[in-house]
Amino acid sequence: MAHSPPDKPDRRTLLRNLAGLGALPVALPVIRRALDNTGGSLISTAHAADFPATPAGQGDISHIPGASAPSSRIAEWYDSTQTPGNGYSIAATPAGFEKAPATASRYETRLYVFSSGTLRTLRFKKDVPSFHLITFETMIYVLSGTAILAPLDNHPGTPLTVAAGDALFLPSGVLKNPRPSEELVILQCFVERTVRNAQKSVVTSKQANTLDAVDWQVKSKLRIITLNKARSARVAPKRADILLYVAKGKARRTDGNHLVQVVAGDCVREKIGGTASWEPLEETTLVAIDARLDPAMLPPDQNV
Repeated sequence: MAHSPPDKPDRRTLLRNLAGLGALPVALPVIRRALDNTGGSLISTAHAADFPATPAGQGDISHIPGASAPSSRIAEWYDSTQTPGNGYSIAATPAGFEKAPATASRYETRLYVFSSGTLRTLRFKKDVPSFHLITFETMIYVLSGTAILAPLDNHPGTPLTVAAGDALFLPSGVLKNPRPSEELVILQCFVERTVRNAQKSVVTSKQANTLDAVDWQVKSKLRIITLNKARSARVAPKRADILLYVAKGKARRTDGNHLVQVVAGDCVREKIGGTASWEPLEETTLVAIDARLDPAMLPPDQNV
């Protein structure tokens, strides 16, 4: 009797396996809340508690220095001998990291948890294989290096090369580079979508516009802002919180009576309804993304 071929695992099934609901023997790093492309939760209620919230008493936090952001080492690899959908492995604990095979990709992460969303950096060293299975990320921005965005195991799709300055919105697949000639660093954004009926997309650095403006509250989910030393900036988020990663430079940020100096590797939250000003001490580059939309600011069936 003929046997029908096994069904291809869909993205939701694959991610549930990775979250500990399947056969994966190692734990997925905890990242906060996650939504798939249809808006449904990818994590069962039982596992939702595993995702980190802002520490008690820090719900209003607005600045996380890179030097104090929690860091960890993670290993990822793919076992082609497994059935489709079960070959991806992630070791996010010290014990799992040490037991990972010699061929595994190893990288360092830094986690920035705010009340309205989470940012995380992944840093892959030069000459070390790069491999990252995209899971719950709303957005990925390539800070440096290059990689191939490949479809999930046994799924359709065409591999695509991504490089510094490229952004991936609602991405899916695997980022990999078996022989990187330079360091690969990516910024992951874990936030709720602020646009209804959003479609996944890739925007290359050539297609993007760099903003050099005093107010970056524009109709865009992710933007790259350059602050020149001779020019200060003022921001008053009206639509949603804005989470910013300082990719380059140094600046002073004033929020009411609070003054703080930020440097490359820091993250900042601009709170909806607030007003802050920036004074660049040198040319400064910021990666900004909207986070947790205020529903009252979004008319039904209308994109922001």
